Amino acid sequence: VYEHMETNLWEYISHIKDPLRLDIAQSYMFQIAKGRDHCHTRGVRHRNLHPKHILLSTDGTVKISNFLSARTLIPHSSKDLTSPMFVLPTGWFRAPEILLGCARYYFSIDIWSLGVLFSFMLYTGMVPVLQGDSEIDQLFRIFRLRGTPTEQSWPGVTSLRQWSDTFPQWHKVSLKTVLERMSTEAHDLLDSLLTCDPAARPTATIVLGHAYFSSPLKREAVKEREDEGGSDTEEREGKTVVLENAETRRDNGVLALEEEELMPLVDHDQREEEEEEEEVVEAVEALAKRGRRGKRKRKVSSIE
Repeated sequence: VYEHMETNLWEYISHIKDPLRLDIAQSYMFQIAKGRDHCHTRGVRHRNLHPKHILLSTDGTVKISNFLSARTLIPHSSKDLTSPMFVLPTGWFRAPEILLGCARYYFSIDIWSLGVLFSFMLYTGMVPVLQGDSEIDQLFRIFRLRGTPTEQSWPGVTSLRQWSDTFPQWHKVSLKTVLERMSTEAHDLLDSLLTCDPAARPTATIVLGHAYFSSPLKREAVKEREDEGGSDTEEREGKTVVLENAETRRDNGVLALEEEELMPLVDHDQREEEEEEEEVVEAVEALAKRGRRGKRKRKVSSIE
């Protein structure tokens, strides 16, 4: 059971009009990576990281949800983890080794998904180049962006079950041609996360120590508010609103959302909940009426 969270990353990015603020993306990325590190150091692979499973609160806190596909790492297990009961359900976030039929995979599949999540935040939506409509299309889109792997760039790739020597040969493309809103540190981090060879991807612990998280994005956001003369509160449209507490929560990688950024989503979710409650009430009432009619029919038949 989770505490109430106002929305998720998919819904939030789908509703905002402007690109996601870079300092917010940095804050979210740090918290998600921290969650991955917590799980991986305890032997747990999530295996289904998706924006819908990244829950957000108005104070900027991130929670990772949906552990239905999670598995612990069992050393020397002979179980085929790509069989139907183990396959990952969300195609756009699958690592290339999964698409190529690798029977033994490790924490690196979560690192690939983390990279796709990062691109989702920087692009403020799903990057078109990674939106495949089938497994083979998804694989080819990855190869077009990252280059078709070889035995030199990914030892053992040609022995995977779904590998074919007839695959088209593409060269690696710079990620900056797809995502222009990237600093040098962000590009370096994303480039390492979206490495085709799973053995070459960084661990979650290494990700947390990356220079991207020590870049001044969050500090600049706080400084802008200080330069504008902001304090702990501010008058907005006749209401006193608490400003985001970036300064006090920055060390934990938490950066709060502006109230106007998230409240429309909260109202939307509340309306959906109210509609669902109304539907449930109507269904219960319909069942009760049906039950009363059934009782009357039984009484009539017994009298006859």
